[in-house]
Amino acid sequence: GLVKVQSKGLARVNQNYCIILNFKIMAVFNSIVFEEMSKSIGNATTCILKGQNVARKKATKVSNPRTLPQRKQRKVFPEMVEWSFALSAVLQVGLPSCPRKCTPENYFLTLNKQVAVADDDLAVTIDYSKLVLSAGCRALPETANVTADAEARTLTFAFTEAEGYVAHSADDDLYYAVALETEKRRVKMEQLGARSGLESPMMNVPASWNMEALEVFVFVTSKDGKKASKTLYLPVE
Repeated sequence: GLVKVQSKGLARVNQNYCIILNFKIMAVFNSIVFEEMSKSIGNATTCILKGQNVARKKATKVSNPRTLPQRKQRKVFPEMVEWSFALSAVLQVGLPSCPRKCTPENYFLTLNKQVAVADDDLAVTIDYSKLVLSAGCRALPETANVTADAEARTLTFAFTEAEGYVAHSADDDLYYAVALETEKRRVKMEQLGARSGLESPMMNVPASWNMEALEVFVFVTSKDGKKASKTLYLPVE
C-alpha cells in the first residue's frame, strides 16, 4: 500500500520509494490493489509515471493560476519590460534620482504601472501620452510642440519659456528629445541644446522608421545631469 514518509529527500522502505518534489510528497509503490490504476482516493491521486505506480497528495493551492486578470497582467508586464530595455540609455539620463538599490529600468516599471492594459483578447495597448521617461522638479518650458516633415524625415521643435523668474530653472539647463518608433520598439534620444537661445531645434528620423508610428517626448536636466524634469509628451503635428 501507500507509504507515508515525513522527511524530505529520498527515502527507501523495502522496495517502495518516496520522492519529494517541490515539497509535495510522491510515492512510488508496488500494489496488486492499485496496479495500473489512475484515479483519486481521498486526498491522494494515483497515476502511472514511466511505467511505475505513483501516488501523490492532491494540490490544495494552485501555484500557477490562470484567471483572466492574471493572464492580462502576464501579457502587460513583459511588454513593459521590453520597453525598459529599449529605453535604457534614455532612463540613465531622465531618472538620475531613482531610489537606491533600484536600477533606472526597474524604476521605470514602477512609474509606469498603469500605462499599459490588456483587453479580454489579451491584446496590449500602451497609452504613450502617460509614459514616464524622466522624473524630477526641473522646470519644463511654458509651451512646446513638434512638427514632422515626412519628406525630409525631420522633427522640428518649438519652445516658449515663461517670463521672469522660474524656480528650478537655469539658462544652461539641457533639453532632450526622445522619439519612439512603436512599430518595432525603436528609440532615439538627442540633446537639443541649452535652455537659453534654443531656436527651432531639429531631430532627424532614421530612414527605416515608420513616420506614422512616432511618439515624441521632451524632458530637461540640469547641466550636471543630477536633476531632471517630468516628462512632456508632444503630439506630432
